[in-house]
Amino acid sequence: MNIVPVFPHASGAGSGNLGNLLDRISGKLRRHLVLSPAEAHAVTLWIVNAHCHDEGRISPVLAVVSPDRRCGKTTLLGLIKGLVPRPAAIRISAKLPCTGSLNQIHRLC
Repeated sequence: MNIVPVFPHASGAGSGNLGNLLDRISGKLRRHLVLSPAEAHAVTLWIVNAHCHDEGRISPVLAVVSPDRRCGKTTLLGLIKGLVPRPAAIRISAKLPCTGSLNQIHRLC
């Protein structure tokens, strides 16, 4: 199994601590979005999972949905794009239901 550094430029006290890394990612999300701690933790764990996605047989799908416009979905996707190893550029029409999976989406990259 290859270990992929999430923040290879990180330095300072605790930079090798997984808890510190998770807190930093969650904090970054919560600085830019209104998320509950549980929502921030779920997205954080999904981001970390994206770095080891190819090593597993099953991987969770992150669904970013809301009935409201201008609620932060695009902001969240932009933050995720900067934190995952192979971000997919996907635009989903509000008129069409999203039934794709990450296994299908990663083929677009």
